[in-house]
Amino acid sequence: MTAPTNLNDLLSEFSSPSLSPSLLQSLLHRLLSHPSIHNGFVDVLSLPSVQAALSNNPQRDVIVRTVELFGFGTIEEYYELKDAMWDLNDAQLDKLRMLSVVSIARRRIDGDLVIDGDVDMTADSLKAVSKDRKSRRANGKHRILSIPYSELISKLCIPADDIRKLEDLLIQCIYANLLSAKLDQHSKCLVVEPNATLVRDGNDGTKSKNSNSVEICGSILSRDLNISSTNATSQLPQMISRLETFLSHSEALLYTLEQFTLANATVRKNDAIRWKEVNRLLSESKSNAKFGALERAELENSGPAGERDRREVKRSKMQAAMMQRFS
Repeated sequence: MTAPTNLNDLLSEFSSPSLSPSLLQSLLHRLLSHPSIHNGFVDVLSLPSVQAALSNNPQRDVIVRTVELFGFGTIEEYYELKDAMWDLNDAQLDKLRMLSVVSIARRRIDGDLVIDGDVDMTADSLKAVSKDRKSRRANGKHRILSIPYSELISKLCIPADDIRKLEDLLIQCIYANLLSAKLDQHSKCLVVEPNATLVRDGNDGTKSKNSNSVEICGSILSRDLNISSTNATSQLPQMISRLETFLSHSEALLYTLEQFTLANATVRKNDAIRWKEVNRLLSESKSNAKFGALERAELENSGPAGERDRREVKRSKMQAAMMQRFS
């Protein structure tokens, strides 16, 4: 069987009505190892064919926990619950570390909006969260985000003295379009660029002239949402935060487009007035030129020279008439 090259190919195989438990495990290993698939893992579990293949599978819980780990978990959780999950190979571990970097950066951007455990979801608390975020946005505090190497090494379960491995992993994250950032080797930190925009270059993640590039709002790729957790409501502030960011970006874009529209309408109106004036001046110039030519001709014919010309013409006509008469 030919290995799928992108998410659509994998989903088509997952949707097969003849999906067996052994084939499901093989496909899931491909999914978790694919270098260009970084979200949508939970969606695979919700497919009817996958649910049917898992129904009588004794490894159901292990499979679900492993797939969900790639959906919204971290490498720390893997080592904490390793006995209840698949043994991951090196490629899958590196991929999980890359996804963990996304989660770490997202939590740092959200700041105090990432709350562990139960939270008070009253209207007053949500209003306070929104007010605090607007205040920090107005003060520009969200514009700078740097994550120390020491924090990343600890949370990514990388040996403390292996800075090279950490930097290689972060470079892979950047080139894979998981986040827009740069390495500050002098300060030993990862600097995320909140105002940048990620661009995905097609279903397989490759850059191709024929692929349909998709522009993503934000500088960090969104991971799957954990909707089955008992503390799922704790993610509501994050969703509100991201929707507020999306709304503010949309409003700014809409305002810019409206300004361009008004400016273009003003330019068109001024151009129409200008061309109308130009046409009027051209008509006046043509009329003046024609009138001037007639006036000059009349003046030339009304002067002494003009009188002599008329007498000469008259004399020539009389002479010609006499010659015809006597010939």
